[in-house]
Amino acid sequence: MIRGHWRRFRPENNEAFSGAAVTPLELFAKVEARLKKVDISKRSWRKYQDFTELDSYIDGARGHAVGLDDKAGSPVLERAEAWLYALALQAPRAAVAQEQMDKHPHGYHNKEHRLYELIDFNDAFDSAILALPRDLLPHVREHIKELCDFMCKKAGTRCFSDEEYQAIVHGLSREIAVYLGLEDEGYHVEMTNRHDDAFGIDMKILDSKTMKQVAVDIKTRSSYYYRVRELHREGRLSDEGLLMADRNGFTAVINGHGQEERRVVTWRIDHEVLGDVVDFRFESTRLLGETAEIIVLRYGEQL
Repeated sequence: MIRGHWRRFRPENNEAFSGAAVTPLELFAKVEARLKKVDISKRSWRKYQDFTELDSYIDGARGHAVGLDDKAGSPVLERAEAWLYALALQAPRAAVAQEQMDKHPHGYHNKEHRLYELIDFNDAFDSAILALPRDLLPHVREHIKELCDFMCKKAGTRCFSDEEYQAIVHGLSREIAVYLGLEDEGYHVEMTNRHDDAFGIDMKILDSKTMKQVAVDIKTRSSYYYRVRELHREGRLSDEGLLMADRNGFTAVINGHGQEERRVVTWRIDHEVLGDVVDFRFESTRLLGETAEIIVLRYGEQL
């Protein structure tokens, strides 16, 4: 299965695309038409929740979408359609995985496998949103839910509840807003693969003027508070370092050991400072860009 990918630098012409304007309904109707052609059997899934039959579709769809991401000049709408299709195909097994995680919070025999299915779904959601023309972003939240519901019903599995889906969107919106905001501020941004995830890295930011890159871990206000205090308790952050982390809203630590060491900047994304995220975007990215400039200057590593 394709699990190691993540987003390369995206083409910079995402605001516009060739051809006639498309409505959200037209784009999503095209994806639904493709889902209708997926030939699967429901019976074994209902009893055993065996997604082997669907996995080949998912692998093919993700592989195609990754290929379009890596191909220079790929049409924006073609990439968006490819990722929406891959995302919807993953909805049945992700919805089942979510239910199992909720029912068995303390673990079960295939918990790690189910967790990876949720991670893959979230990654595909990120890629789908990032591939879409930006003028469509205010209109896509419910359309994506409808596609996921359609595929889950076709497969004979449960759907994400409204509460589960809203939690997914809320959790991913901040990361997407940071990505788009940094792009708007002139940075190249790369979402990380699962190997980098193990080091607590959410994305890498490259300043093309200085060719310095920094790896960052995006935290909400509350999770940042607990993270820096955990680092302090572990002796990885001094008393002065803790005070500076609280004041600056970011701090750098070394994660991993030996040749696998990575310097990671833990970054507080505070809605009281940066503003709320609306339709996956910050209303203003000025403060985000100013903070990124300080972080890259202070902690960036020369490529």
